[in-house]
Amino acid sequence: MATLASAVAELNRLIAGRKLVEGIDRFYDDNVVMTESASQSTAGKAANRERERVFVDGLTKWNATLHDTVIDETRGVALSRWTIEYDHTQFGAGVLRQIAAQQWRDGRIVEESFYKV
Repeated sequence: MATLASAVAELNRLIAGRKLVEGIDRFYDDNVVMTESASQSTAGKAANRERERVFVDGLTKWNATLHDTVIDETRGVALSRWTIEYDHTQFGAGVLRQIAAQQWRDGRIVEESFYKV
């Protein structure tokens, strides 16, 4: 079985490469809950996959820079700090500066929260 560090590194490579849906397919639990800045949550892999697919389909630019990753293998926690520049057909141009906080269990993400920085 892969280590948490190797799974997180592979997921981060997919995110940097604009392969968000593939990342969900490979690394997210069927019952995952994803929360944006402690406001709105989306429950379930299928719902999160569809939300990301719609977002990715509208992208015309994606430049994701991973700054730092901190991993606690014992607790199954990973934190990654990103700057993401994008252009989107619906949302326009933007820059996301965020930390993705992930709780992993049995090789899958069961909870993920995004915090603006």
